[in-house]
Amino acid sequence: MKLAFACAALLFIGTGPGHAAAVSGELCDGEGRPALTTKKSERRVYPESAYRAGAEGTVWVRMRLDDEGRATSTWICRSSGNSDLDAAALQWLRGAVFDVPKVGSANRSTDGVYEDRIIFGLESEARSRGPAPSNLANVRPWKQPDPVYPRELIGVGKEGDVTLAVDVSTDGRVRAVAVEKSSGSAAMDAAAAAAAFQYEFIPPAQPFRFSRTFSFRIKPGQAPSPADGQEVLRP
Repeated sequence: MKLAFACAALLFIGTGPGHAAAVSGELCDGEGRPALTTKKSERRVYPESAYRAGAEGTVWVRMRLDDEGRATSTWICRSSGNSDLDAAALQWLRGAVFDVPKVGSANRSTDGVYEDRIIFGLESEARSRGPAPSNLANVRPWKQPDPVYPRELIGVGKEGDVTLAVDVSTDGRVRAVAVEKSSGSAAMDAAAAAAAFQYEFIPPAQPFRFSRTFSFRIKPGQAPSPADGQEVLRP
């Protein structure tokens, strides 16, 4: 499987040491550098921010590998034009394992640097997410427990809002949750996500995604009540 692909689905972390997100001065040309075959990789992520903004493009990368086929350093030599897509490409490379060409092979790089491209396409991403049911506005969970307000946040008077994107499969259960807008507190975000994962729906004909905002508020003179939620269903 060549490195060129259309990426699919939800969160990524920073590039980390040795994996620069900056574009190098030397541009990739698609020629003169051998491509690689992946042996193992994590699920490839299409950043939600880029998907909603309608951003797509190709990220050209170069990398150095160790003897086990893991990237010891990666850098972008031609940007997609979107920083989130560029960062997601580097993040995927960090977890991938490649088939290192043997010494003397025609695909062996003479200086240990390899080049390839990672393609983010909106059309293929939309297909991977699946169509939404036509009556999406009428879909409601039959089980929707309230999140537990973290005790450590009560003591310091921390309040906030967490907006989550929730993916529901055809068995009516939640299969994935992603933070669309953080409260600024990891504990609060996690509490909202834990509640969302317990949602259950009447099994729909097709998988779908919806957004819900959980509002955590402490009432004056009272222990906080369970977080209220406002949900917005969308395809």
